[in-house]
Amino acid sequence: NFYTNGGSVFYNLDDDEESIKQFTPVQSNAYISALCVCQVPQSPRQLMFIGDSSGKLTIVELLLETPDVFKVVKEIQIFNAIITEIVADNTASKLFIAGCINMTSNSSGNSANSDILLRFINWELGNSIGDPMGANGSTCAVSFASGSKSIVEPRVVSADNQGTVVLFKGSDNGTGFKFVKTYKDSASELRGVVKDVKFSPSSSEQAEQMLASVGAYQRNKQGTPVRGQYMVSIYSDKRIKLFNGDDMS
Repeated sequence: NFYTNGGSVFYNLDDDEESIKQFTPVQSNAYISALCVCQVPQSPRQLMFIGDSSGKLTIVELLLETPDVFKVVKEIQIFNAIITEIVADNTASKLFIAGCINMTSNSSGNSANSDILLRFINWELGNSIGDPMGANGSTCAVSFASGSKSIVEPRVVSADNQGTVVLFKGSDNGTGFKFVKTYKDSASELRGVVKDVKFSPSSSEQAEQMLASVGAYQRNKQGTPVRGQYMVSIYSDKRIKLFNGDDMS
């Protein structure tokens, strides 16, 4: 239960509408434009990843039951543009970050074309973990589906303000993410901004099957895998498309 008005983060811990509390983690003139909250696997730690309109990523450890409420762990400058979405993988260490020059436009300017606003990073190590090719201009949405190798690879999908949807998959050694395929709706070229894209959650049966297929060590390292059999893409001209989550058909 977290939401933001751009300046503060609001939350409640007990579903009581009258006990909403707030804290202000970003100390700047920028506004908060993206939030992602993650539980660290095999740990009581809960992390919040905050993106703002100046392109800065702030990693916060949540201490909501204490007087301190939160602790800033790290700050990283990602873009010189608005961060539109942050998605964490199931280890809470890899982040997929989207950015946009102009959140309402469906025609990217020169600055958007010259800099594809998509980053894959390991925030703890501070290094890049992927090759975000295939996108066009500003990126409006990102989604992540984790996996276990015997059934499905980890996958990332992004969508941009040119109506393009891009699929990435985890590399064989598990260190990075590689470009796989681009989908471009020819009937809506430069018309339908993709406003949101999401992998569907797996059924509990699929999750159990995946957990049973990997060893205890992998489960400990990776957290619970999400199958993400389908992918939903929502366009600004009121269309919704459903894709196969594996190959984007």
